[in-house]
Amino acid sequence: MCSQSGRLLVRWSAPEVLLRRSFSPASDVWSFAVVAWELLSLGMHPYSGWSDDEVTRAVIAGFVLPMPSVCNATKYKDKLCCVLNLCKCFLLMFRQCGVITISFDY
Repeated sequence: MCSQSGRLLVRWSAPEVLLRRSFSPASDVWSFAVVAWELLSLGMHPYSGWSDDEVTRAVIAGFVLPMPSVCNATKYKDKLCCVLNLCKCFLLMFRQCGVITISFDY
């Protein structure tokens, strides 16, 4: 995920983007998951207090954002299901409009 200036947005980038600048539908899903985490955490900044280098090393090593502290496990699971359903609705809408032609299995 890049800004308009072409600068890589590290906190929303998948491991393969950070390693090889390889963008794909899977890396788009990763970015969407970080945005979903921001929503579920009521606007917290992902990897708050970390430098971009620290985020890069952690994501490449397999670190994923933990459940936001403002959620309990049951509410988090429910909210996550809602976000995934919203994502499916957008994908279906974009597919029906011809914006995307690929499909995703969940």
